[in-house]
Amino acid sequence: MVVKLLHFEKDLAKAGGMFVLAVAGAGAISLDRVLNGLVKRRQQDRETVAALIAAGRPLSVGEIKLPF
Repeated sequence: MVVKLLHFEKDLAKAGGMFVLAVAGAGAISLDRVLNGLVKRRQQDRETVAALIAAGRPLSVGEIKLPF
């Protein structure tokens, strides 16, 4: 009987959390916000690379020499 009560209370807490999330919204942790941030950063990186290529600047720092 105690186990059933614990499971019920656990399920009730999960349902309450889902209800609060549905009412208040995900805010900073929403997938849309995270994905939009990633897309914007990738676009900025592409623009930076295109500007460096257009300016004739190399994208690498030069040769890497190993110590052996």
